[in-house]
Amino acid sequence: MGNNIFSFDRFIKVLKYDLRFRVMGFALLFIVLLVSVHLFYFLFDGMSEFTEIVRAEIIRLLLFSCSFIAPFKIYREFRSSRGQASFIMLPASVFEKFASMFVISLMLVPLAFLLMSLALDYFAVLLFSNMGHDGFFLRYEGFISPADIDFSLCCPVIFTLVSTAIFGNVIFKKRALAKTMLCVIAMAYILSEAVTLITDFIFWNDERVYTGTWSVIHEYVQDISEIVCLAFSVLLYAFAYWRIKKMQIS
Repeated sequence: MGNNIFSFDRFIKVLKYDLRFRVMGFALLFIVLLVSVHLFYFLFDGMSEFTEIVRAEIIRLLLFSCSFIAPFKIYREFRSSRGQASFIMLPASVFEKFASMFVISLMLVPLAFLLMSLALDYFAVLLFSNMGHDGFFLRYEGFISPADIDFSLCCPVIFTLVSTAIFGNVIFKKRALAKTMLCVIAMAYILSEAVTLITDFIFWNDERVYTGTWSVIHEYVQDISEIVCLAFSVLLYAFAYWRIKKMQIS
Protein backbone atom coordinates (compact mmCIF):
# COMPACT_ATOMS: atom_id res chain seq x y z
CA MET A 1 0.00 0.00 0.00
CA GLY A 2 2.98 2.29 -0.19
CA ASN A 3 2.30 3.25 -3.80
CA ASN A 4 0.70 6.44 -5.04
CA ILE A 5 -2.34 4.82 -6.69
CA PHE A 6 -5.49 6.68 -5.74
CA SER A 7 -8.67 4.81 -4.89
CA PHE A 8 -11.68 6.94 -4.01
CA ASP A 9 -13.08 4.22 -1.74
CA ARG A 10 -9.83 3.94 0.21
CA PHE A 11 -9.59 7.73 0.39
CA ILE A 12 -13.08 7.94 1.90
CA LYS A 13 -12.15 5.27 4.47
CA VAL A 14 -9.02 7.20 5.46
CA LEU A 15 -11.02 10.43 5.62
CA LYS A 16 -13.62 8.82 7.87
CA TYR A 17 -10.87 7.38 10.07
CA ASP A 18 -9.17 10.76 10.42
CA LEU A 19 -12.45 12.51 11.20
CA ARG A 20 -13.39 9.94 13.82
CA PHE A 21 -10.11 9.31 15.60
CA ARG A 22 -7.91 12.33 14.88
CA VAL A 23 -10.10 15.39 14.45
CA MET A 24 -11.85 14.76 17.77
CA GLY A 25 -8.54 15.45 19.46
CA PHE A 26 -8.83 19.03 18.25
CA ALA A 27 -12.48 19.42 19.29
CA LEU A 28 -11.86 21.09 22.66
CA LEU A 29 -9.49 23.74 21.32
CA PHE A 30 -11.82 24.23 18.35
CA ILE A 31 -14.68 25.05 20.72
CA VAL A 32 -12.48 27.38 22.78
CA LEU A 33 -11.49 29.32 19.66
CA LEU A 34 -15.10 29.36 18.52
CA VAL A 35 -16.49 30.89 21.69
CA SER A 36 -13.51 33.23 21.97
CA VAL A 37 -15.15 35.35 19.29
CA HIS A 38 -17.77 36.33 21.85
CA LEU A 39 -15.45 36.46 24.83
CA PHE A 40 -14.20 39.63 23.16
CA TYR A 41 -17.70 40.92 23.78
CA PHE A 42 -16.81 41.43 27.42
CA LEU A 43 -13.58 43.25 26.58
CA PHE A 44 -15.44 46.06 24.81
CA ASP A 45 -17.22 47.30 27.89
CA GLY A 46 -16.34 50.90 27.04
CA MET A 47 -17.83 50.75 23.56
CA SER A 48 -21.42 51.58 22.74
CA GLU A 49 -21.90 48.77 20.24
CA PHE A 50 -20.16 45.55 19.30
CA THR A 51 -20.29 46.21 15.56
CA GLU A 52 -20.32 43.61 12.80
CA ILE A 53 -17.03 45.01 11.44
CA VAL A 54 -15.26 44.38 14.75
CA ARG A 55 -16.77 40.92 15.09
CA ALA A 56 -15.84 40.03 11.50
CA GLU A 57 -12.23 41.05 12.18
CA ILE A 58 -12.12 38.87 15.29
CA ILE A 59 -13.67 35.92 13.46
CA ARG A 60 -11.16 36.29 10.63
CA LEU A 61 -8.22 36.40 13.06
CA LEU A 62 -9.44 33.32 14.93
CA LEU A 63 -10.14 31.56 11.63
CA PHE A 64 -6.49 32.03 10.67
CA SER A 65 -5.39 30.83 14.11
CA CYS A 66 -7.63 27.76 13.94
CA SER A 67 -6.42 26.88 10.42
CA PHE A 68 -2.77 27.15 11.46
CA ILE A 69 -3.05 25.23 14.75
CA ALA A 70 -5.32 22.43 13.48
CA PRO A 71 -2.70 20.33 11.59
CA PHE A 72 -0.41 20.30 14.65
CA LYS A 73 -3.19 19.04 16.91
CA ILE A 74 -4.96 16.67 14.52
CA TYR A 75 -1.77 15.04 13.18
CA ARG A 76 0.41 15.30 16.25
CA GLU A 77 1.23 11.58 15.89
CA PHE A 78 3.81 12.51 13.26
CA ARG A 79 6.00 13.73 16.08
CA SER A 80 6.35 10.32 17.74
CA SER A 81 7.72 7.01 16.49
CA ARG A 82 4.66 5.13 17.71
CA GLY A 83 2.33 7.57 16.00
CA GLN A 84 4.25 7.34 12.75
CA ALA A 85 4.03 3.54 12.89
CA SER A 86 0.27 3.77 13.37
CA PHE A 87 0.01 6.14 10.42
CA ILE A 88 2.13 3.88 8.21
CA MET A 89 0.01 0.83 9.05
CA LEU A 90 -3.16 2.37 7.65
CA PRO A 91 -4.19 0.33 4.56
CA ALA A 92 -3.99 3.18 2.06
CA SER A 93 -1.46 4.79 -0.25
CA VAL A 94 0.61 7.83 0.66
CA PHE A 95 -1.37 9.96 -1.75
CA GLU A 96 -4.69 8.94 -0.19
CA LYS A 97 -3.43 9.72 3.31
CA PHE A 98 -2.04 13.06 2.22
CA ALA A 99 -5.27 13.85 0.35
CA SER A 100 -7.26 13.21 3.53
CA MET A 101 -4.92 15.47 5.49
CA PHE A 102 -5.18 18.14 2.79
CA VAL A 103 -9.00 18.05 2.71
CA ILE A 104 -9.39 18.12 6.49
CA SER A 105 -6.78 20.80 7.18
CA LEU A 106 -7.44 23.11 4.26
CA MET A 107 -11.17 22.65 3.65
CA LEU A 108 -13.21 20.96 6.36
CA VAL A 109 -11.75 22.56 9.50
CA PRO A 110 -11.69 26.18 8.21
CA LEU A 111 -15.13 25.82 6.62
CA ALA A 112 -16.62 24.29 9.77
CA PHE A 113 -15.10 27.02 11.93
CA LEU A 114 -16.35 29.78 9.64
CA LEU A 115 -19.90 28.42 9.33
CA MET A 116 -20.20 27.75 13.07
CA SER A 117 -18.78 31.19 13.86
CA LEU A 118 -21.35 32.86 11.62
CA ALA A 119 -24.16 30.75 13.09
CA LEU A 120 -23.06 31.54 16.65
CA ASP A 121 -22.80 35.22 15.79
CA TYR A 122 -26.30 35.17 14.32
CA PHE A 123 -27.77 33.82 17.56
CA ALA A 124 -25.69 36.27 19.61
CA VAL A 125 -27.13 39.18 17.63
CA LEU A 126 -30.66 37.88 18.17
CA LEU A 127 -29.96 37.54 21.89
CA PHE A 128 -28.10 40.80 22.57
CA SER A 129 -29.31 43.22 19.89
CA ASN A 130 -32.11 44.62 22.09
CA MET A 131 -30.02 45.10 25.22
CA GLY A 132 -29.30 48.58 26.40
CA HIS A 133 -25.96 50.34 26.40
CA ASP A 134 -25.73 50.79 30.15
CA GLY A 135 -24.49 48.26 32.62
CA PHE A 136 -22.41 45.18 32.01
CA PHE A 137 -23.87 44.20 28.64
CA LEU A 138 -23.23 45.90 25.35
CA ARG A 139 -25.41 45.81 22.32
CA TYR A 140 -24.57 43.68 19.30
CA GLU A 141 -25.02 45.65 16.11
CA GLY A 142 -26.07 44.11 12.77
CA PHE A 143 -25.56 40.71 11.20
CA ILE A 144 -22.25 39.73 9.62
CA SER A 145 -22.42 39.24 5.86
CA PRO A 146 -20.03 37.17 3.72
CA ALA A 147 -18.61 40.44 2.37
CA ASP A 148 -17.45 41.34 5.90
CA ILE A 149 -15.34 38.17 6.07
CA ASP A 150 -13.59 38.98 2.74
CA PHE A 151 -13.05 35.52 1.24
CA SER A 152 -10.65 36.93 -1.37
CA LEU A 153 -8.27 37.64 1.52
CA CYS A 154 -9.02 34.61 3.68
CA CYS A 155 -8.57 31.87 1.08
CA PRO A 156 -4.97 32.70 0.03
CA VAL A 157 -3.93 33.31 3.65
CA ILE A 158 -5.41 30.00 4.82
CA PHE A 159 -3.82 28.18 1.88
CA THR A 160 -0.41 29.52 2.90
CA LEU A 161 -0.90 28.99 6.65
CA VAL A 162 -2.01 25.39 6.24
CA SER A 163 0.88 24.58 3.89
CA THR A 164 3.32 25.95 6.46
CA ALA A 165 1.64 24.11 9.33
CA ILE A 166 1.56 20.74 7.55
CA PHE A 167 5.19 21.13 6.52
CA GLY A 168 6.30 22.16 10.01
CA ASN A 169 4.36 19.32 11.60
CA VAL A 170 6.08 16.63 9.53
CA ILE A 171 9.55 18.20 9.88
CA PHE A 172 9.80 19.11 13.56
CA LYS A 173 9.36 16.59 16.36
CA LYS A 174 9.62 18.84 19.41
CA ARG A 175 8.00 22.26 19.84
CA ALA A 176 6.76 21.99 16.26
CA LEU A 177 4.24 24.82 16.60
CA ALA A 178 6.73 27.31 18.07
CA LYS A 179 9.48 26.41 15.61
CA THR A 180 7.09 26.68 12.68
CA MET A 181 5.93 30.11 13.84
CA LEU A 182 9.55 31.27 13.91
CA CYS A 183 9.95 29.88 10.40
CA VAL A 184 6.83 31.76 9.31
CA ILE A 185 8.36 35.01 10.52
CA ALA A 186 11.60 34.25 8.70
CA MET A 187 9.79 33.19 5.52
CA ALA A 188 7.59 36.30 5.62
CA TYR A 189 10.75 38.42 5.70
CA ILE A 190 12.36 36.45 2.86
CA LEU A 191 9.22 36.60 0.72
CA SER A 192 8.84 40.34 1.29
CA GLU A 193 12.44 40.84 0.21
CA ALA A 194 11.85 38.64 -2.85
CA VAL A 195 8.77 40.64 -3.82
CA THR A 196 10.71 43.87 -3.35
CA LEU A 197 13.49 42.65 -5.65
CA ILE A 198 11.02 41.48 -8.28
CA THR A 199 9.13 44.77 -8.08
CA ASP A 200 12.32 46.83 -8.37
CA PHE A 201 13.33 44.80 -11.41
CA ILE A 202 9.96 45.24 -13.12
CA PHE A 203 9.65 48.95 -12.41
CA TRP A 204 13.26 49.87 -13.01
CA ASN A 205 13.23 53.11 -15.02
CA ASP A 206 9.42 52.91 -15.26
CA GLU A 207 8.03 56.42 -15.64
CA ARG A 208 5.10 55.58 -13.38
CA VAL A 209 7.53 55.48 -10.46
CA TYR A 210 8.42 59.09 -11.14
CA THR A 211 4.91 60.30 -11.97
CA GLY A 212 3.52 58.88 -8.74
CA THR A 213 1.00 56.40 -10.20
CA TRP A 214 1.24 54.39 -7.01
CA SER A 215 -2.17 52.74 -7.29
CA VAL A 216 -1.08 50.88 -10.43
CA ILE A 217 2.21 49.89 -8.84
CA HIS A 218 0.42 48.73 -5.69
CA GLU A 219 -1.78 46.40 -7.75
CA TYR A 220 1.30 44.91 -9.40
CA VAL A 221 3.00 44.43 -6.03
CA GLN A 222 -0.11 42.76 -4.62
CA ASP A 223 -0.37 40.43 -7.61
CA ILE A 224 3.32 39.54 -7.39
CA SER A 225 3.01 38.88 -3.65
CA GLU A 226 0.07 36.53 -4.18
CA ILE A 227 1.89 34.63 -6.93
CA VAL A 228 5.06 34.25 -4.83
CA CYS A 229 3.09 33.08 -1.77
CA LEU A 230 1.05 30.66 -3.88
CA ALA A 231 4.16 29.16 -5.47
CA PHE A 232 5.90 28.90 -2.12
CA SER A 233 2.85 27.25 -0.53
CA VAL A 234 2.61 24.67 -3.32
CA LEU A 235 6.29 23.94 -2.77
CA LEU A 236 5.69 23.39 0.95
CA TYR A 237 2.82 21.00 0.22
CA ALA A 238 5.10 19.09 -2.17
CA PHE A 239 7.88 18.88 0.43
CA ALA A 240 5.42 17.72 3.08
CA TYR A 241 4.12 15.01 0.75
CA TRP A 242 7.69 13.92 -0.01
CA ARG A 243 8.48 13.77 3.71
CA ILE A 244 5.39 11.64 4.41
CA LYS A 245 6.24 9.38 1.50
CA LYS A 246 9.78 8.97 2.83
CA MET A 247 8.34 8.21 6.26
CA GLN A 248 6.10 5.55 4.72
CA ILE A 249 8.89 3.62 3.00
CA SER A 250 11.60 4.04 5.67
